[in-house]
Amino acid sequence: FKLDPADYNRFGVYTPWGCYRYLRLPQGFCNSPSICQEIMDRVTRETQFATSFLDDVIISTRPNREFHLKEVRNTLRAFKDFGLKLNEKKCVFMSKEITFLGHRINHEGISPDQTNVDTICKIQPPTNLKQLRMFIGAVGFFSMFIPKYSSIMKPLFDLLKKDKPFVWSTEHQNAFEAAKNSLLSSKVLAHYDPAKELYIFTDASQKGYSGVLCQKFDANFRPIMYWSKSRPN
Repeated sequence: FKLDPADYNRFGVYTPWGCYRYLRLPQGFCNSPSICQEIMDRVTRETQFATSFLDDVIISTRPNREFHLKEVRNTLRAFKDFGLKLNEKKCVFMSKEITFLGHRINHEGISPDQTNVDTICKIQPPTNLKQLRMFIGAVGFFSMFIPKYSSIMKPLFDLLKKDKPFVWSTEHQNAFEAAKNSLLSSKVLAHYDPAKELYIFTDASQKGYSGVLCQKFDANFRPIMYWSKSRPN
Protein backbone atom coordinates (compact mmCIF):
# COMPACT_ATOMS: atom_id res chain seq x y z
CA PHE A 1 0.00 0.00 0.00
CA LYS A 2 1.51 3.34 -1.10
CA LEU A 3 2.15 5.99 1.53
CA ASP A 4 1.10 9.59 1.16
CA PRO A 5 4.25 11.59 0.21
CA ALA A 6 3.47 13.88 3.15
CA ASP A 7 4.12 10.91 5.47
CA TYR A 8 7.44 9.77 3.99
CA ASN A 9 9.45 11.51 6.72
CA ARG A 10 7.47 9.66 9.38
CA PHE A 11 8.86 6.35 8.15
CA GLY A 12 12.57 7.05 8.06
CA VAL A 13 15.16 4.38 8.94
CA TYR A 14 18.74 5.18 9.95
CA THR A 15 21.39 2.78 8.61
CA PRO A 16 25.23 2.84 8.37
CA TRP A 17 24.75 3.90 4.74
CA GLY A 18 22.42 6.81 5.44
CA CYS A 19 18.76 7.50 6.13
CA TYR A 20 16.14 5.71 4.04
CA ARG A 21 12.40 6.33 3.82
CA TYR A 22 9.62 3.83 3.17
CA LEU A 23 7.39 4.62 0.19
CA ARG A 24 4.92 1.87 1.06
CA LEU A 25 3.28 0.85 4.33
CA PRO A 26 5.87 -1.25 6.23
CA GLN A 27 5.33 -4.25 8.46
CA GLY A 28 6.00 -3.44 12.09
CA PHE A 29 4.18 -0.11 12.13
CA CYS A 30 1.57 -0.33 14.92
CA ASN A 31 -1.33 0.62 12.65
CA SER A 32 -0.30 -1.49 9.64
CA PRO A 33 -2.56 -4.50 10.48
CA SER A 34 -5.71 -2.39 10.96
CA ILE A 35 -5.03 -0.34 7.81
CA CYS A 36 -4.39 -3.52 5.82
CA GLN A 37 -7.59 -5.13 7.12
CA GLU A 38 -9.64 -2.03 6.33
CA ILE A 39 -8.42 -2.04 2.73
CA MET A 40 -8.97 -5.79 2.35
CA ASP A 41 -12.50 -5.41 3.70
CA ARG A 42 -13.17 -2.79 1.04
CA VAL A 43 -11.88 -5.17 -1.64
CA THR A 44 -13.90 -8.20 -0.51
CA ARG A 45 -16.99 -6.02 -0.04
CA GLU A 46 -17.10 -5.87 -3.83
CA THR A 47 -17.59 -9.65 -3.90
CA GLN A 48 -20.16 -11.98 -2.37
CA PHE A 49 -18.18 -15.06 -1.34
CA ALA A 50 -14.67 -13.78 -0.49
CA THR A 51 -13.49 -13.37 3.11
CA SER A 52 -10.15 -12.00 4.26
CA PHE A 53 -7.96 -11.87 7.33
CA LEU A 54 -5.17 -9.43 6.52
CA ASP A 55 -3.46 -10.91 3.45
CA ASP A 56 -5.16 -14.32 3.66
CA VAL A 57 -8.21 -14.55 1.40
CA ILE A 58 -10.65 -17.43 0.99
CA ILE A 59 -13.42 -17.84 -1.60
CA SER A 60 -16.03 -20.45 -0.65
CA THR A 61 -19.02 -21.41 -2.79
CA ARG A 62 -21.39 -24.35 -3.08
CA PRO A 63 -23.34 -24.74 -6.32
CA ASN A 64 -20.89 -25.91 -9.00
CA ARG A 65 -17.54 -25.44 -10.72
CA GLU A 66 -18.79 -22.77 -13.18
CA PHE A 67 -20.30 -20.70 -10.36
CA HIS A 68 -17.09 -20.92 -8.34
CA LEU A 69 -14.96 -19.84 -11.30
CA LYS A 70 -17.26 -16.87 -11.80
CA GLU A 71 -16.72 -15.78 -8.20
CA VAL A 72 -12.94 -16.26 -8.51
CA ARG A 73 -12.98 -13.95 -11.55
CA ASN A 74 -15.08 -11.39 -9.67
CA THR A 75 -12.63 -11.44 -6.76
CA LEU A 76 -9.57 -11.14 -9.00
CA ARG A 77 -11.26 -8.24 -10.81
CA ALA A 78 -11.85 -6.51 -7.45
CA PHE A 79 -8.15 -6.83 -6.58
CA LYS A 80 -7.20 -5.45 -9.97
CA ASP A 81 -9.58 -2.49 -9.56
CA PHE A 82 -7.88 -1.64 -6.26
CA GLY A 83 -4.43 -1.92 -7.83
CA LEU A 84 -3.43 -4.95 -5.72
CA LYS A 85 -1.33 -7.87 -6.92
CA LEU A 86 -1.41 -11.51 -5.76
CA ASN A 87 1.46 -13.97 -5.51
CA GLU A 88 0.48 -16.76 -7.89
CA LYS A 89 2.75 -19.28 -6.12
CA LYS A 90 0.80 -18.79 -2.90
CA CYS A 91 -2.61 -19.18 -4.54
CA VAL A 92 -4.60 -22.42 -4.50
CA PHE A 93 -7.48 -22.76 -6.95
CA MET A 94 -10.43 -25.18 -7.14
CA SER A 95 -9.54 -27.04 -3.95
CA LYS A 96 -12.09 -29.11 -2.01
CA GLU A 97 -10.07 -28.79 1.20
CA ILE A 98 -7.83 -26.01 2.49
CA THR A 99 -5.94 -24.88 5.57
CA PHE A 100 -6.97 -21.37 6.61
CA LEU A 101 -5.79 -19.58 9.77
CA GLY A 102 -4.82 -22.84 11.47
CA HIS A 103 -8.04 -24.65 10.55
CA ARG A 104 -8.79 -27.41 8.07
CA ILE A 105 -11.92 -26.65 6.05
CA ASN A 106 -13.79 -28.92 3.64
CA HIS A 107 -17.38 -29.80 2.69
CA GLU A 108 -17.87 -31.77 5.92
CA GLY A 109 -16.98 -28.88 8.21
CA ILE A 110 -14.08 -27.29 10.05
CA SER A 111 -11.45 -28.83 12.34
CA PRO A 112 -8.06 -27.88 13.82
CA ASP A 113 -5.21 -28.27 11.38
CA GLN A 114 -3.42 -31.49 12.29
CA THR A 115 0.00 -29.83 12.10
CA ASN A 116 -1.00 -27.42 14.87
CA VAL A 117 -2.52 -30.24 16.94
CA ASP A 118 0.69 -32.28 16.68
CA THR A 119 2.76 -29.24 17.70
CA ILE A 120 0.61 -28.62 20.78
CA CYS A 121 0.69 -32.29 21.78
CA LYS A 122 4.50 -32.22 21.72
CA ILE A 123 4.66 -29.38 24.28
CA GLN A 124 6.34 -30.47 27.49
CA PRO A 125 4.83 -29.69 30.93
CA PRO A 126 5.48 -26.01 31.73
CA THR A 127 8.03 -25.09 34.37
CA ASN A 128 6.99 -21.44 34.78
CA LEU A 129 4.07 -19.08 34.23
CA LYS A 130 5.28 -17.90 30.83
CA GLN A 131 5.30 -21.44 29.46
CA LEU A 132 1.91 -22.13 31.06
CA ARG A 133 0.36 -19.05 29.44
CA MET A 134 1.76 -20.12 26.06
CA PHE A 135 0.19 -23.58 26.42
CA ILE A 136 -3.16 -22.20 27.55
CA GLY A 137 -3.14 -19.74 24.64
CA ALA A 138 -2.32 -22.48 22.12
CA VAL A 139 -5.08 -24.81 23.34
CA GLY A 140 -7.52 -21.94 23.87
CA PHE A 141 -7.26 -20.98 20.20
CA PHE A 142 -9.15 -24.23 19.48
CA SER A 143 -11.46 -24.10 22.52
CA MET A 144 -14.61 -24.09 20.38
CA PHE A 145 -13.75 -27.67 19.32
CA ILE A 146 -13.37 -28.97 22.91
CA PRO A 147 -16.43 -29.89 25.00
CA LYS A 148 -16.20 -28.57 28.59
CA TYR A 149 -12.91 -26.86 27.79
CA SER A 150 -12.98 -24.53 30.82
CA SER A 151 -13.67 -27.36 33.25
CA ILE A 152 -10.77 -29.35 31.85
CA MET A 153 -8.44 -26.36 32.05
CA LYS A 154 -9.56 -25.03 35.43
CA PRO A 155 -6.60 -26.41 37.43
CA LEU A 156 -4.27 -24.68 34.97
CA PHE A 157 -6.27 -21.43 35.11
CA ASP A 158 -6.00 -21.48 38.92
CA LEU A 159 -2.20 -21.50 38.66
CA LEU A 160 -2.36 -18.09 36.98
CA LYS A 161 -3.99 -16.43 39.97
CA LYS A 162 -2.15 -13.56 41.58
CA ASP A 163 0.14 -14.44 44.49
CA LYS A 164 -0.35 -18.18 43.87
CA PRO A 165 3.00 -20.02 43.84
CA PHE A 166 3.80 -22.04 40.73
CA VAL A 167 3.83 -25.62 42.01
CA TRP A 168 3.15 -28.26 39.37
CA SER A 169 1.13 -31.10 40.89
CA THR A 170 -0.48 -34.32 39.72
CA GLU A 171 -3.77 -32.43 39.31
CA HIS A 172 -2.11 -29.99 36.93
CA GLN A 173 -0.41 -32.78 34.99
CA ASN A 174 -3.73 -34.59 34.60
CA ALA A 175 -5.38 -31.40 33.30
CA PHE A 176 -2.43 -30.83 30.97
CA GLU A 177 -2.78 -34.31 29.46
CA ALA A 178 -6.59 -34.10 29.36
CA ALA A 179 -6.37 -30.89 27.33
CA LYS A 180 -4.11 -32.57 24.79
CA ASN A 181 -6.33 -35.67 24.57
CA SER A 182 -9.44 -33.53 24.14
CA LEU A 183 -7.80 -31.69 21.26
CA LEU A 184 -6.73 -34.97 19.66
CA SER A 185 -10.27 -36.35 19.88
CA SER A 186 -12.03 -33.12 18.87
CA LYS A 187 -14.88 -33.49 16.38
CA VAL A 188 -15.31 -31.83 13.02
CA LEU A 189 -17.66 -28.88 13.48
CA ALA A 190 -20.44 -28.55 10.93
CA HIS A 191 -20.79 -25.47 8.77
CA TYR A 192 -23.57 -23.22 10.04
CA ASP A 193 -26.64 -23.37 7.80
CA PRO A 194 -28.81 -20.23 8.16
CA ALA A 195 -31.76 -22.15 6.71
CA LYS A 196 -31.80 -24.66 9.59
CA GLU A 197 -32.97 -24.32 13.19
CA LEU A 198 -30.39 -23.92 15.94
CA TYR A 199 -30.35 -26.04 19.09
CA ILE A 200 -28.49 -25.24 22.31
CA PHE A 201 -27.67 -27.91 24.91
CA THR A 202 -26.21 -26.82 28.25
CA ASP A 203 -24.65 -28.42 31.31
CA ALA A 204 -23.22 -27.28 34.65
CA SER A 205 -21.03 -28.71 37.41
CA GLN A 206 -18.98 -27.59 40.38
CA LYS A 207 -16.14 -26.77 37.98
CA GLY A 208 -18.02 -24.74 35.41
CA TYR A 209 -20.69 -24.25 32.77
CA SER A 210 -20.73 -25.54 29.22
CA GLY A 211 -22.88 -25.65 26.15
CA VAL A 212 -22.95 -26.76 22.55
CA LEU A 213 -24.63 -25.12 19.56
CA CYS A 214 -26.02 -27.70 17.13
CA GLN A 215 -28.03 -28.15 13.96
CA LYS A 216 -29.75 -31.21 12.53
CA PHE A 217 -28.30 -32.79 9.41
CA ASP A 218 -30.08 -35.91 8.11
CA ALA A 219 -31.91 -36.29 11.45
CA ASN A 220 -28.60 -36.22 13.39
CA PHE A 221 -27.37 -33.39 15.60
CA ARG A 222 -23.98 -32.00 14.63
CA PRO A 223 -22.04 -29.45 16.72
CA ILE A 224 -21.49 -25.98 15.30
CA MET A 225 -19.34 -24.89 18.26
CA TYR A 226 -18.71 -25.60 21.93
CA TRP A 227 -18.67 -22.99 24.70
CA SER A 228 -17.67 -23.18 28.37
CA LYS A 229 -16.76 -21.05 31.38
CA SER A 230 -15.13 -22.10 34.64
CA ARG A 231 -16.72 -21.27 37.96
CA PRO A 232 -14.83 -19.33 40.64
CA ASN A 233 -13.68 -21.27 43.68
